[in-house]
Amino acid sequence: MHRIQSKDLTPFLHTHPFAYASLILRGGYGEQTSQDIRWYGPGSLLLRRSDFAHRLARVEPGTLTLFITWKRKDNARQLRRPEIMDPDVPWVDYPAGVYQRRLYGRVRYCKFDQFWHTAADTVEAASASTKPSIDQKTKPLTSSPARPPPRP
Repeated sequence: MHRIQSKDLTPFLHTHPFAYASLILRGGYGEQTSQDIRWYGPGSLLLRRSDFAHRLARVEPGTLTLFITWKRKDNARQLRRPEIMDPDVPWVDYPAGVYQRRLYGRVRYCKFDQFWHTAADTVEAASASTKPSIDQKTKPLTSSPARPPPRP
């Protein structure tokens, strides 16, 4: 059983590292793809390959699904511009690097490389982050990075 608490909080479409089936038992959600947003309610059965890119754009409170996975692969990814299409989350562009941002009352370090990554307490930890932050809206405290990205 999968209780869906909220819509996806990043503006990015994403894939999963497995194929899956989702049977909506209660509630429903709007699934966004690169083409459109479609609403699925109780009784909807969704079969998805691991390379299917989507995001949950809207979720009814109390949504409950039966979620079954198979064929695990290590190919999950976040899609980046221009593959994102959420009009409520404007696209921002900053030079790639690690910035300071005030998040939840604290100043933290966050890497930006086309999107914000999870916050960290040190520049080194922020530089190593690979996970997208759920907060893509909070602006950095300065317009230039505290540290540019490492060279490959």
